[in-house]
Amino acid sequence: MAARARAPYLRGHPETTEAVDALRDRQCQGTQMIWVPIVLGTFKVAVFGTGMFFAIKWHYDQGRKKKEAEARARAERTPEPVD
Repeated sequence: MAARARAPYLRGHPETTEAVDALRDRQCQGTQMIWVPIVLGTFKVAVFGTGMFFAIKWHYDQGRKKKEAEARARAERTPEPVD
């Protein structure tokens, strides 16, 4: 591990500098993994958004098919006027 610059007021206190270095190492490890929830959260929103889009589209298309089928059946049932 590379040597880090230590605060001037902590020089000469090995226990204190080791504790500060250990704390700094733990903080750096935590910030390196912050991208995981951001990426997974973005992926989750994209997947659910796409699923919702296609669910709404499918229901809309089913309603339109039903209306067209009813209109076709109504047109077949109604007799044409005789002139």
